[in-house]
Amino acid sequence: LSRSSRLERESRGRSEFTMAEREDLQKQYAYNEMSSKVVQGQRRGLRRGEPTGEVESLRTLKGDMPRMGDRLLDHRQQKSSAPSGPPKKKSRRSENTEMKNKASVSGGGQTILELGNLTGYQPSSEQARLAFESLLTQIGSKSLLGSQDTQVLRDAVGEVLSILHDQSLRDPERHENISQLLTGKGPREVGGVSPDVFTNFVRLGNDMDDFGRQNGAGEDPNAAGDADKLDDDMGVAVVFDESDDEQDNKEGNNDSDVDADVVIDASSSSEDEGDVNDAEGVLAGEEEEEKMVQGMGSRKRNSRGANRTLSVHEIDAHFLQRQLSGHYSDADQSAKMAQQVLDVIDIKNGADLPDCENRLIILLGLDLAGTIKLILNNRVRVWACVTLKRAQTEAERQSVAEALENEQSGDGAQVWKELNSRDRAQDWTRDRMKGFADDLKEAIKTDDGAPDVPGSGDSSKGADGQTQTKANELDLEVLAFKDGGHTMSNKTCSLPDKSWRAMKKGYEEVHVPAVRSIIPKDEKLIEISSLPAWTHGSFKGMDKLNRIQSKMCDVALKSSENLLLCAPTGAGKTNVAWLTMLNILGQFRKPNTPEGELSFDLDAFKIIFVAPMKALVQEQVKNFSKRFQQYGVVVRELSGDSSLTRQQIAETQVLITTPEKFDVVSRQGEGRAFTQLIKLVIIDEIHLLHDERGPVLESIVARTIRQVEATAEPIRLVGLSATLPNYADVAALLRVNPEKGLFFFDHSYRPVPLQMQYIGTTEKNAFRRLQLQNSICYEKAMEQRKNDNQILIFVHSRIETGKTAKALRDIAAEKSELNRFVRDGSATQEILREEAAAAKNADLKDVLPYGFAIHHAGLAREDRELVEDLFADRHIGVLCTTATLAWGVNLPAHAVIIKGTQIYDPAKGRWAELSPLDVLQMLGRAGRPQYDSEGEGIILTQHSELQYYLSLTNLQLPVESQLIKSLQDHMNAEIALGSIQTISEAIDWLGYTFLFIRMLRNPSSYGIAESSLRDDPRLKKRRLDLVHTAASMLEKSNLIHYDRRSGALQSTPLGRVASQFYINSSSMTVYNRHMRPSMADIDLLKLFSLSGEFSHITVREEEKLELSKLAGRVPIPVKENPAEPSAKVNILLQAYISRLKLEGFALVADMAFIKQSAARIMRALFEIALRRGWASLAKLC
Repeated sequence: LSRSSRLERESRGRSEFTMAEREDLQKQYAYNEMSSKVVQGQRRGLRRGEPTGEVESLRTLKGDMPRMGDRLLDHRQQKSSAPSGPPKKKSRRSENTEMKNKASVSGGGQTILELGNLTGYQPSSEQARLAFESLLTQIGSKSLLGSQDTQVLRDAVGEVLSILHDQSLRDPERHENISQLLTGKGPREVGGVSPDVFTNFVRLGNDMDDFGRQNGAGEDPNAAGDADKLDDDMGVAVVFDESDDEQDNKEGNNDSDVDADVVIDASSSSEDEGDVNDAEGVLAGEEEEEKMVQGMGSRKRNSRGANRTLSVHEIDAHFLQRQLSGHYSDADQSAKMAQQVLDVIDIKNGADLPDCENRLIILLGLDLAGTIKLILNNRVRVWACVTLKRAQTEAERQSVAEALENEQSGDGAQVWKELNSRDRAQDWTRDRMKGFADDLKEAIKTDDGAPDVPGSGDSSKGADGQTQTKANELDLEVLAFKDGGHTMSNKTCSLPDKSWRAMKKGYEEVHVPAVRSIIPKDEKLIEISSLPAWTHGSFKGMDKLNRIQSKMCDVALKSSENLLLCAPTGAGKTNVAWLTMLNILGQFRKPNTPEGELSFDLDAFKIIFVAPMKALVQEQVKNFSKRFQQYGVVVRELSGDSSLTRQQIAETQVLITTPEKFDVVSRQGEGRAFTQLIKLVIIDEIHLLHDERGPVLESIVARTIRQVEATAEPIRLVGLSATLPNYADVAALLRVNPEKGLFFFDHSYRPVPLQMQYIGTTEKNAFRRLQLQNSICYEKAMEQRKNDNQILIFVHSRIETGKTAKALRDIAAEKSELNRFVRDGSATQEILREEAAAAKNADLKDVLPYGFAIHHAGLAREDRELVEDLFADRHIGVLCTTATLAWGVNLPAHAVIIKGTQIYDPAKGRWAELSPLDVLQMLGRAGRPQYDSEGEGIILTQHSELQYYLSLTNLQLPVESQLIKSLQDHMNAEIALGSIQTISEAIDWLGYTFLFIRMLRNPSSYGIAESSLRDDPRLKKRRLDLVHTAASMLEKSNLIHYDRRSGALQSTPLGRVASQFYINSSSMTVYNRHMRPSMADIDLLKLFSLSGEFSHITVREEEKLELSKLAGRVPIPVKENPAEPSAKVNILLQAYISRLKLEGFALVADMAFIKQSAARIMRALFEIALRRGWASLAKLC
């Protein structure tokens, strides 16, 4: 409209304006449209509550104000949009689908939780978002930061933008600052930020004109709001005695019983509406709480909201923290507020209800009015139950009991009666199970219309004729440990005497002294000459066994007892395994053979050595091949990289394999002929049970023991482990006699005593934390170089080895301390200069003359051997390396520094903590036997992770079972094998697992009440619930036939394919639902990308540009948006087949992960198509 026509319309009155015209007018005269965007983009950010200059309407208060100061809810919009009647509950499947869709749309495949964890600048427009992603990609390139976590890149972008938007700087100064920030070099130096790159930075920074509005120009984008609250990482401090609340929150119990986003009306004008919203919030919280406590799915049931009376059996030690966690994102703050609330409602302080109400409102605010009301209505119950559950001693429990008895209102006596009443607990449980029964009736219809659960009647019998009890379906996803191998079930961590700690700028140090051994005077080492003569040739270079081997020699070599050996890394566990192998060899030594001759029946036995990693498998193959050569024993590798024919397996006596490969071989029926010849199974690093791969070991052990019982053919089980606190549980799994076969050796048996330093950085900004790690590494390296010690620095990517070495070299040059690493004019300096000229790798050539070096699997063989020789000859002072040096090459140093504990895990699709296996193996390289009196290990991590690593290396991290997470897949394998044919047999099978042992020892961590353990000491009911749930899931995936009336289980063709090719049940569900006989290659690749194996792969912001480019280069078109996770899987598979070059570190790791799974998934699809008679699709696969 022209100005004249607009004025004419305005004179007619506002009522004649269209909605679009009104909005246009408001935009035209809005303050932010009239002001200069350039000035706006650079000016200081507004403080909270500071006037903006814009005209504000009183209508923003949303509703009439009956009283000043009231906080009101505007329910009008909800009333108009919400359907009448009670809200319909979404099905679980639709909720999951909706959540996945929301996550993928909003974050390009990242989950809502992951997006919530990202801090710093958030673009608010499409133009800013595109510029932000482009800047992330450029800063994350190999020439700048390279392989770093997304948060590091985001914080680096924030630092760059702060410099670009700093009006006090000119472009040359900005260029200099950015170059120093990202590369540590000036723009004119080699490796600095070039002018072209800087120009692009400036252009992209101008496109992000909203940066100044979110963060003040020149201010730290991550510092806003941090001054008034406790640092998340600092809040943990070095908490050696972590509270139950903190631990509960760490395990993922962030559920809240009240919707924190709802502001309750304090007035009575909308009381009914407040009650409705309050009830809905509490109902949602109840369903979440039921999942955590019962392990059950969501249930439909009535609720009276905040006015309802809580049952004493639904209030646990973490009840208050769950109520508050939705309002306080910081776990520490939530735990502290929960404690303050508990102090307020303490019935022993004599405060009346109004006083408690006032104190809670002051403490929590009106935002949590519904929670306050719920707590006050159940004051005595909440205080009593929470305090009792937290009580550690009998005296504390007695104090609570006395307070309840003396409580004047009578509620205390009633609560005490309910707490000790089993009938009330059963009534409450039965009440909560009604919804489950209704759901089950709809899902499973029988002839008479009732659910036919195994043993649902009082006298129902299964296929084996045994009476069974009613089975409940559990939520396995909720019961599983969300932290996987990072789970800490220990609540405290006690350190040895003389440990000390120190706070420094940006980090805290915890020092633990070395544990020195005291050798008894009467202890004797066994001479090799005292062993049988035919064994001497396998101990070349050895005169005697060490302390551990001498103690175990008799039981290992001269008996067939199952063994568990727990000893520090480097203590000689492999030689103990060798003694057990010689025992088997001796059993099949041909009779009447002279003492000096070697003659064995090599066709009568097989030995399995299970190692956790391919690198370790290959190392052991070389080791045992040399030692077995004189006996004519054939040793072969069986891993993902090498497959053996039946003939080769038949000719092999010793198989060195990974857990997954041996599981695949032993679960197939055709492998029974070879498994019947197995006489010895050695499981190295059996503490891997705590890892995500632990269920595979549980399955192997359970299958082996059941085979022994079924065939009466003995198989010796030997477990080798690092030191762990609950070794008795692992011994029970292996059926070890504690008096004969259990051996535990603490750190005093380490060949070289190890002094430990744990450094927790408190810096929240991830980019600054990375820079701080380099400074700490240099400081620790200098301390070692003063004593002329060598240092191994472990980093977690190949590109990071060069960056760390260069950063340390540059710091030394800046401080004029290079002579500490290589003395001027020394012979070492000349040798390093000559060898550097011959090096092929550019980074190695750059740092080698200064006494630094790098080592990783990507180096040429000549460069690796050069570095190893120079380090062994002590010419190199500091070696930056990846974990391949810890596993593949025995190259110890006096000190080991683990720089950061985050490593990219493609199986999880994110940066995760190092596995305990890697940490212990790296620390095993600290200390040189025969040269050092002690070694030094230094772990650099975030402050919040200190307790985990302190527990890990000080024998206080219990090994837990991870089987629940993949229970249905391992149970399907047993059903396909035929070793499980009924629910009763499945219950028995579960009794052979580590899960069963840990449920008995630590029931609370597995969602089992102590009363359940008292009523059912063997947990048969719990095992029934678990296997029934797994069987139901498998039936829904069409992998088995499950007869609920008789309990019979029968495998389907799909189930056998899943077992044979190691495909999980979620993938088989997708294939069964979407496979069609007329699928084209586009559809087949899309189906492949939807596999459950890739469910954790996400699309990060810095990858979007590269994926978009790759999508245009792959041979088969990808229909989906490259920002979708399924599209990323599709693109990377085609990129691998087409041999396209990738830039991003995480993309390369993701492609390698997809490549590893591609062959077996495609083979599984081929088998499915073949069995269904779909020839064209089978040909396409």
